[in-house]
Order: sequence, then structure tokens, then C-alpha cells
Amino acid sequence: MTSAVPWNQEAVEEIRRRADIVEVIADHVELRRQGRNLIGLCPFHQERTPSFSVSSEGQFFHCFGCGAGGDVFRFLMMREGIDFPEAVRRLARRVGVPEEDLAPSADARRRAAERARLVALNDLALRYFRVQLAGPAGNRARAYLERRGMASEVVERFGLGYAPGDGGLLRMLAEQPSSRRNSLLEDAHVLGLVLEGQRGPYERFRDRLIFPIRDASGQVIGFGGRLLGEAQGPKYLNSPESPLFHKGRILYALDVAGPVLRSAGRGQAPGPGPVGHPLTEAAPSTEALVVEGYMDAIALHQAGFTQAVASLGTSLTEDQAALLRRYADRAVIAYDGDAAGDRATLRGLEILARHGVSVRVATLPEGEDPDSLVRRGGPAAFRRVAEGALPLVEFLLVRILAGEEPTTVEGKARAVTRVLPVLARVENRVAREGYVERVANDIGVSASAVAAELERYLAGAQRTADVVPGPRGSHPGSRREAGGPRGAEGDPGPRVPGRNHSPIAHHTSRERPSKSPRLQRQAVSRWQRLEWELARRLERDHGLLPVLERTLGHPLFVGPGLADWATALQAAMEAGEPAARVLARMPVPEPPAGVLSPVAAALEVTELVEEMGRFRGLLELRTIERELAASDEDGVRALERLNGLLMRYHKVRARGARPGGARAGRQRA
Repeated sequence: MTSAVPWNQEAVEEIRRRADIVEVIADHVELRRQGRNLIGLCPFHQERTPSFSVSSEGQFFHCFGCGAGGDVFRFLMMREGIDFPEAVRRLARRVGVPEEDLAPSADARRRAAERARLVALNDLALRYFRVQLAGPAGNRARAYLERRGMASEVVERFGLGYAPGDGGLLRMLAEQPSSRRNSLLEDAHVLGLVLEGQRGPYERFRDRLIFPIRDASGQVIGFGGRLLGEAQGPKYLNSPESPLFHKGRILYALDVAGPVLRSAGRGQAPGPGPVGHPLTEAAPSTEALVVEGYMDAIALHQAGFTQAVASLGTSLTEDQAALLRRYADRAVIAYDGDAAGDRATLRGLEILARHGVSVRVATLPEGEDPDSLVRRGGPAAFRRVAEGALPLVEFLLVRILAGEEPTTVEGKARAVTRVLPVLARVENRVAREGYVERVANDIGVSASAVAAELERYLAGAQRTADVVPGPRGSHPGSRREAGGPRGAEGDPGPRVPGRNHSPIAHHTSRERPSKSPRLQRQAVSRWQRLEWELARRLERDHGLLPVLERTLGHPLFVGPGLADWATALQAAMEAGEPAARVLARMPVPEPPAGVLSPVAAALEVTELVEEMGRFRGLLELRTIERELAASDEDGVRALERLNGLLMRYHKVRARGARPGGARAGRQRA
């Protein structure tokens, strides 16, 4: 998440006008002219053939290989691993815009002041909680921490405290200077520290061990409380949603684990710990450990697993996945047994994988969680579990087959049917073949039989995707042919990361993309129509932009005329300005003549996004076909280039051009 720093938007736009994206990108990428654009090797993924395009006219970049794209700010953020405010400052220095010109508006200053005031109140409350833990009132809380094996330095590092709930926090607020007293009480209500009852205000946290929840920068944005006594209430209680705290957007302990993850990603040794991080002893790694609760994360840090964070719930959200991806490209999920098998948890793991994080799932012994496992068996016990974590696909297959008894012919057939949705979504053909063989061995059938059933499943999926879309408003998942491929009991099976669309399908000759320049222009035109239609809908649905970007997995608006507007819109919203006000100040630009079409206007949002995914794949296929045609080197270089292009070609056709996608594009464009 980008820091919510307010800006003078006019100054940001002046920076955008002065900063030539070609010059900025040329500092990092060797570019050469190709038609009206410049191309080069993408700096965000490994490739041998240039698929990275920069438009000097539109001032945007786009990679047809990995989907990265955006304006000059977005490039600098992605390339340097910095947030939006830092990108603004660097470009301001580059183009000569004084930093004082970035001073925010009065309204933005008011919001920044409110946030600073709320953070200061949380700091004040935390000091109170920590004093209580150290004093006589905290005897029971300290005894609990001792029983859980928490060392005093770890308690200090994570800032744990105790809330007696005897009115002491209210009395402390009342003792503040009279000029601040009323506003402090109001802010305490906003943050959920104080609630209003029939007899007046009372404290939310009563007889609870307190865990301060910090954002990645270390600011206290909320609290969690663990019930210690026999009072009524949930075992764990968090602060409510507030201007500071959004549970689904933070990862507990990231302020401590973040620097370790970043240093490991740069090839440095991980931070100090009793035994060193077990997953980085052989070589530095960017593999995070994701657990469920506060005590799990703290116990792992104490044991030396200093890359541990907690999701504060079993299901990871889109925002948490995007946040973690900024620090790590691999993660081991170590939830307790019940949570790891929960369907919501599986959806969260798939969300994480869709954001580009390679996921492994650790299976803990029955009845154990990371905290209890470390206390019982020490760091070595958890290290063994973490090192034995399974890749997500393998974990799903093991989980599915564990529920089957393939001792009869019917049981074997049922087991194969249940694993087909998972196998079908494995993109790499070599990996898929390996999983087919493993499944066949586990079930006790031949690999050729499993492969044949998989081919039939894929063919059925292709027929399903070719069905004419239902009436407007119907859910895409409801458009099935009778008897279409499904998992056991009508369940299509869990979605596997890396697949935003239906399973990989085989393409017939009549679906093979053509090299016609006319069709290429039609695809570009269709893409622009979809972009403009979605932009118009943002005026009615202010929360649509981040949802669309997460769904597509790459910046949405990359075409001329919308990329700059969309970046400015998102920057203003990230600065805290309400969406309605931003759109009133910078409405969607008027589209060029002929861009909008009744066909695009009639599609639902989900269908619009699907169409954009299809056409992205179609455009990329066209690019690769041109490169294949132009591949005129001699000897070994020609073979290497041809092989690389063909691998990209087949990967894109499996991933981006959905069954019927190219054909649908020719019919609708």
C-alpha cells in the first residue's frame, strides 16, 4: 500500500509533464525505435526478445510479456521498489520542481493532521498499557507470558501491554490538558478504544493482554487483546475499523519482519536470532513465513524465524497479498491443521499466488499451531515442518486424494475426476506431466489413463467457454453447458494460482491467430473501447479501479489518453482524497470519436475484464508472431531465438488467449 501522503496535485501534474518517460526509462533499459514506439528488454521479468514498449506520445510503458505498465511514476516505483511519495520526490528533483511546491491543500493538511493526532493517541494508549503490564495490575498478564515462554526482550520488542479495563485509560485521558480533553475522548471513540454505554463511556479492552498492531512503517494503528480472565467475550478482540486500522490491509509483525525480508531479497544475511532464520541458513531468501495469530508470529520471532508475519485470520485478502509481495516473492503458510483445510484459507492462498508469490503450505502436527510446536519441540521442530512444506498445487492434490479411498474401480474414477480441475490449471506442461504421473501412482492407475481424462476435461472446458454469453447480469460462472466438466458433487474445484480464467485449452486451426495487420488494429481498437467503458463506470462505482487492477493482475489503463488520467486519479485517492471529490475535480476525459460502442456498454464488469484479458493475450500473440517472422539470425543464435519465441508463444496461448478468445475478438471488434 502506498503511504497516504497528501500532495498538491497541480505540482504532481507539472512533474508528469516535465518528466519524459523515455528519458527516465532509458536510464534503466536500452531502448530502440520501432515505429512510433520504443522497445527493449523488460526490466521486470527475464526475456530474450524485447516485449517492453514505451510510448513517447502517450507517455506510458507496457510489457506484453508480463503485463507491467503505467506512467513514469509507476515505472520508478516498480523499478526502484519505492512508494508513490518517494517517486514524486525523486522526479521532482530530476525535473526541477521545488519540493515546497508539493505542499498539500488545506483539506489534505487537515486529513494528515487528523491521522497524526490519531496515531499520537494510540501511542499514548500504548504507553498506558505497557505501564500497566509492568505494574501490580499486570501480575496475571506477566505470569501468562512466562507460561508461554515469552522472553522479556521479545515482550519489549513487540511492545506488549495489559488493559485492566478498570477505567484507568479513561482517567488518564481526563487528566490531559483541558484544551485537548474533549477532542481526545472523541478520538478515542473513533479509534474504538472507548465505547459508549447506557451509563456512559467505558473501555473496549478489559482484562486483556494487549498486542499493538503497527503498519509497515512502525506506526501504531490499532490493538489486539487476548482475554485473560473469565469475563464474557471473544478470546481475541481487535480494534474496530477506523481511519487508521483496516484489518484486511495489514500484516502483523511486518514492521519487524519487513527489513529482514528486504535484506534477504538483496542477498544479505538475515537479521540476528537465537538460531538464525532456518529457511535462510543455506542462502539468503525472500521466503516469508505467514501464520495466523499474534502469539504464533511472536513465538517464531523469538525462536529465530524473523521473517514471520501474521494474517490475523485464516483467509488472506487481496490487499494483504499485494502488501506481502512488496517484501517477498515466496511464502510458507503455516496455519494450524483446521485453518489450513478451510475453504476460505485456500482462497486466500490462491489470491497470494495470483499476486506473484510462490506459495508452499506447511502441515503442522494435529493439534499444534506454530506457537505450541516451537514451545514443545524448539526451533528444530518447526524447521522440519517448514522445510517439508508442499507447493500449493501439490498440497491441493494431497488434500483431495486424502478424502478418497481408491480401492475400487469406482473410487479410482472418482479420485481422478476430483483432481482434474487442479491439474488443468497447471500452466507448465512439464510440471503438469509430473503431477499426472504422481497422481496416477497414488491412485493406482496408469499415467496415460489420467492424461486421457485430463485431455477430455480440457476439451469439455473449451466447449463450455464457447457457449454464447447469457443475458446481461448473469454471472460468468453460470454460463455452462449441461454436462460440462465439474468436480465431485458439482464442485469445480479450488482455483489454482496463476489462472485468472478457465483451464488451459487446446486451440483448433480455425482459432489460430492470424498475422493480419488489420486484425491487430482491430484488437487495439477493441482494447481501447473496453478501457473507456470501464473508465466511465468508475464515475458511478468509485471502488472499481483497485478491484479491476487486482483482478487483471496488471495496471488497467495503458492506452493513450487514459493512462495519465488513471495514474493521477489513483494518486489522489491514495493521498486520502474521497473518490467522489477526485472524480468531480478530474472527470473521465472525453473519448476520441468512435471509441465507445454499444457492445462494450452492454457488457457486465466481469465480462469487460474477461474481454480485456482475452485481448491482452491476443495482442501479445501478434507481437510474438511478428518477432518470429523477423527472426533472421544465422546458426545457433537463430535456433535459440526461435526456441525462446516458440516457448513464449505457447505459454501465451495457454494463458492469455482463452478458448474462442481470438475468434470472439474477430467477430466483435
